Amino acid sequence: MKYNRYEIGPYNLHVINTDKFKKNVINVSFKEKVKKENLTIRNFLAAILLKATKSYPDERSMAIKSEELYNIVYDSSSTIYGNYSIMNFEITFLDTKYTSTELLKDSVEFLTEIIFNPNVKDNQFDEKIFEMTKEELKLDIEAINENPQKKASKLLFENMDKSAPFAYLADGYIEDLDNITNKELYDYYKNVLKSNLVDIFVIGNNLDNIKELIINNFKINTIKKPATNYYLVHNKFRKRVKTVKEKETINQSVLKIGFKFDNLTEFERKYVLNIYNYILSGGPDSKLFKNVREKNSLCYNVKSNISKIFNLMIITAGIDAKNYKKTVSLIKKELKNMEKGDFSEEEINSAKAIYNSSILSMQDSPYNLIGVYKAKEYLNLDPIEVRIEEIKKVSKEDIVKLSKKIKMDTIFLLEGECDE
Repeated sequence: MKYNRYEIGPYNLHVINTDKFKKNVINVSFKEKVKKENLTIRNFLAAILLKATKSYPDERSMAIKSEELYNIVYDSSSTIYGNYSIMNFEITFLDTKYTSTELLKDSVEFLTEIIFNPNVKDNQFDEKIFEMTKEELKLDIEAINENPQKKASKLLFENMDKSAPFAYLADGYIEDLDNITNKELYDYYKNVLKSNLVDIFVIGNNLDNIKELIINNFKINTIKKPATNYYLVHNKFRKRVKTVKEKETINQSVLKIGFKFDNLTEFERKYVLNIYNYILSGGPDSKLFKNVREKNSLCYNVKSNISKIFNLMIITAGIDAKNYKKTVSLIKKELKNMEKGDFSEEEINSAKAIYNSSILSMQDSPYNLIGVYKAKEYLNLDPIEVRIEEIKKVSKEDIVKLSKKIKMDTIFLLEGECDE
């Protein structure tokens, strides 16, 4: 595997050459600082550009072109990545050794057609496609409140800090969506091309002329400027944990507990956190699984998840509402045991083995490998071979020290009215 990074005018090109996969992937990321008022229109733009282009003016002609390109897969998304909002446009296509020598060129041109040549007339997107996309996005946003897990996460984050990027919805908001006009969407599109930071990631085989193809096709006029810190930093911590409950007609209550990290070192964030989290809830031998779920039968499931970029940990449990107090009490006990160092070297070594297995498995997917190189570019995370060596250095003392920097902030219960 060979990696090259090229600084090309207004954007950076990252090329990962490997013959491990039958398919190649190109990912284009447009980045700007998170602004809540832009999230809805940003998600709208990511969706509508995928619907049609000038050359392929509807979804049917897009699908036909996809088939002609050996069933090329094209996709887009809009996500919140710490302090940044990122729109991704991605295509997946077969290695040219299985198809034709022209497929790489044709695929790059198809992707640039999607991004730079939308189906626009008189400074507006096709009206029918505009309205159809708006209705689809409205259903997606409404679906968040119909999913108990997503709704509980949303309400937890809003109660932790409604003005923080982690509390924003990448899909956007109904009230904003209703007010977006076709002309506003097109004006925003033009602004994105002029102002966003851009990175292009390519992974695959037979990519000899990819740099030339990108330069010839990606005519971006944005002004390149360095990105600031992607990581969210917390400056305020509660002296008293906030507790919130909300009733819902569901069969199972959803418990969410949110934690903030206080001033982690780079080594703690990159490595110690992973081992801490595996010991706490990484599998059937973890603290939460054994002592909260198995021994006491208090919950249907329990899991802790780490968000390094937001400096957060979230513990989630599916419970009966009557078990709420005891479940919270036992979770707190296990967290306190981690602070006391109540775990063995065997548990640490097991966590390290799981971590290494997880890291190595990233090499089995082109999408995961792009994620690895994105993390290197945006977050200064280490290459896979470095991670495997660095994780060996994590000690029990490191884990105990880290555990004292994890501050409980908010306990949220979406309380089922029909618990069974």
